[in-house]
Amino acid sequence: MNASRDLLEPTSLAEESVVISSVLVETKAASLKDVTTYLAQMPGVQVHSTHGTCLVVTIEAPTIDASYAIATELTAIDGVLNVQLVYANFEDDPGIKARMRADAKN
Repeated sequence: MNASRDLLEPTSLAEESVVISSVLVETKAASLKDVTTYLAQMPGVQVHSTHGTCLVVTIEAPTIDASYAIATELTAIDGVLNVQLVYANFEDDPGIKARMRADAKN
């Protein structure tokens, strides 16, 4: 259940991009506490609140691909029923910036 660590590392020390995503994680009622504890230990993941069996979670990662990998990892946690993307801010993703610069040249 580990996202590829190379996706989580910035491509250079000079780059400090942060992609921020918000997701709702729905759990089985009996698994809520265990899932919350597991998520709290994951790098780049923060649990903000609980509403019934749903957790409001943010993911901070250097790229949208890394954020996606972490969100995919969440779906494999025992007791997680569903992960729904609420918001993603990826304008600082270095890959997106490079594509935008290339498109602007064309």
